[in-house]
Amino acid sequence: MASLRSIAYEAGVSTATVSRVFSGSAEVADKTKEKVLAAATRLGNRDHHDTRQLSLNRAKRVGLIVPDLENSYYAAIVKGIHRQARLQGFHSTVAETEEDQNRESEILTDLSQDCDGIIIASPRGKDDVLRQYESPDRLVLINREIEGLSSVSHDVEDGTRQVIQHLLTLRTGRIGYAGGPDSSWSQHRRWKTLLSSIDDLQEVGSELIDLGSFRPSLQGGMLAADVALTQKVSLVIAFNDHLAFGILSRLRERGIQIPKEVGVIGFDDVPFAKVISPTLTTVAMPVSRIGEKAFAALVDLKHRKEPIRERVKGELLLRQSTYWHASD
Repeated sequence: MASLRSIAYEAGVSTATVSRVFSGSAEVADKTKEKVLAAATRLGNRDHHDTRQLSLNRAKRVGLIVPDLENSYYAAIVKGIHRQARLQGFHSTVAETEEDQNRESEILTDLSQDCDGIIIASPRGKDDVLRQYESPDRLVLINREIEGLSSVSHDVEDGTRQVIQHLLTLRTGRIGYAGGPDSSWSQHRRWKTLLSSIDDLQEVGSELIDLGSFRPSLQGGMLAADVALTQKVSLVIAFNDHLAFGILSRLRERGIQIPKEVGVIGFDDVPFAKVISPTLTTVAMPVSRIGEKAFAALVDLKHRKEPIRERVKGELLLRQSTYWHASD
């Protein structure tokens, strides 16, 4: 029995196109369908229904793709999905892209052959690339919104606006933003929201500085802290908590008093944020619940014609890494 990949190669089309043909999708032109079915027949698949059943291994399996399993944010998402998958009798397969767009595409191609549906957390690929791999009823995105595809995302704008309100209260001077990967959907929306607050920040004597993009990790945060110090900022907003942890570590190493000399704000409220010293001011997200909602959306897609789009709000938690300013 030939695999989807073999049939796709034989027909000169994408694996996603083969999948759509076997699922009976109306999106594929008749000429292309004929080409795919002819290729399947040449490779020994006499019945396209059997091909779909065997090649896709339709045994209630869901594929999970994340950029970084060492990041506890994504670990919590995976846990939420696993929990719901088990309750509904699904097996789950987890794959890590290591922030690599090409690897993400390869994994998506592989999982599309073996899984009933796929959930991708913070996908880095381009919109048109992601669209071509899966039928809309077999794919859910987390923290990425693409027209025609279902998604569950944290409300980036709302969380960032909460941070802005805190900054207006602090009335601090130079504020640096240490961004995440350029390919990150959240990164661009967060920076755009921060830019919209420039006039308000200037009114309280604050200035917004772009420190650049960094890998969202401890090492990336250390590099960001070095840039922040050269820019003489009095507060750093980090793309996520893991980046913030690296910033805090480097600032302590340099003998900087936190937050008296430099404050730090993160996003996500991963578990370590509550115990690090100083504790981290951050926007808390119900991460496991986002994973659960994404799985529920994937299951629900089988009964819907329209894509599902949901945004989940977070809450700014004030802790020691900035609270000194507010009470000074």
